[in-house]
Formats: sequence, structure tokens, C-alpha cells
Amino acid sequence: MIRRAAFALLATLSLGVAAGPAQSQRQMMPSVGVGTANPSAIVAAELGMARQAREEGQWTALRKLADKDAVIFAPGPLNAQAWLKQQSDPIQPARWSPQQIFIACDGSYAAATGSLERANGQAARFVTLWRQQRKGDYKWVMTATSDTPWSGEADGMIKASVADCARRGERPERRDRDIVRLPDPPPASGSAQSEDGSLRWTWTVTGDVRTLEVFLRRGAGEERVIQETVAEGAR
Repeated sequence: MIRRAAFALLATLSLGVAAGPAQSQRQMMPSVGVGTANPSAIVAAELGMARQAREEGQWTALRKLADKDAVIFAPGPLNAQAWLKQQSDPIQPARWSPQQIFIACDGSYAAATGSLERANGQAARFVTLWRQQRKGDYKWVMTATSDTPWSGEADGMIKASVADCARRGERPERRDRDIVRLPDPPPASGSAQSEDGSLRWTWTVTGDVRTLEVFLRRGAGEERVIQETVAEGAR
């Protein structure tokens, strides 16, 4: 269930984003526009989508905020727009709350994960990948759920980690952002990454098992920050 504290933070536009243990000791000031890592924008997107799910219907909300090539696992990977158009909104939507945010150095992609409460009251968790649009807003590009309850801290704070930026001489040349679209139909296994390569994710479906992993750049290497392995029947 989405905690009141999180909504209060959103309402005042003063989101409680705390640095995770892997985050560099630097202050994350709110920022706007393309090319900047702004974890608060991802928190706002997640909470906004959860609010729309309650007000307009679960699948309606997801479809409105999905990019045109977004992928949903139902149970295998499918184009979300096509699948969601065929769904009727449940009377009681699922409720979710982001607990951790991981974002590329350039802000082009981010991952959110946290607790999920299904309509039947079952505790679960979710992972959603978000892509920044040319105007700076975000749409989601992949989402998956697991029947394993959220096991992280539940202290009311939303923790965030920003990927390390490449050294100045190794940074890609800035240009108008060219969005690399996911295939339709999406492959059973694949990978994608942020424009600057500081966040990447992979998904693999082998037999009846699905694995989704997210990696952040750390110094000269990278750190796996999310690993969800579930039976393919979950979504």
C-alpha cells in the first residue's frame, strides 16, 4: 500500500529521496530538463501512475504512461500497448509504492522497485524501467512483478542511487536523443541501456523461469542493483 508519508512528499514537491549505501556522498538537488539525473522525477512518475490506477483503472493508467514500445510480462514478454488495449480494468486495482530508485548519470533511463499489493491482498513486489522523453518527462518501457514480498526496509524513505558518470574524455558526444526502441514483438531474452551506458538491464526467459537484472556503472565497472528471478507464470 502506498504510504501517506510518500504522498505528502509528492504533494509538497519535496520528495524524500535518500542516498542508498552505494550512492556517492553528494547532494542530489532537484533538477529539470534532459541530460540530468533527477530521482525525484521517477518517484513522481511512479506515485502519479499509482494514483491514476486508483482513479481511472489499473490497465488504463499503465497504458497511458507506457511508451509505444513498452514491454509487459503476461507472462512472457509482450508489447504493452497492444496487450493493455485488450484488458478490462479490474474493480480493485493493485497498489504499489516505490522503495528504491536507480537512475543513469544522464537521466535517460531509470529503474524503480518496491512493494506491491495485489487486489486479493497478496504482498508482492515490482520493477519498472522508465525512459526519459525529449521534453524531459518519463514513460515506462518495461515492467514486471514477482510474488515475493518486498524485503527491504519499510521506513517511509525512498532511497535513490545515481550511476557514476564516465570520465570527461570518455563521455559520449551530446546530440539530440535518439531513442532505441525495443522490438515488437519483444524477444524472450534481450538487453537495453541508457544513452551514456551507465544503466543497463537484461531480461531472460528460460523454460518457465524469467530473470530481470539491472546494472549501474560504479567507477570502471558496474554493480548489479536488481535481480528478480520468478516463475514465468507471475506478472
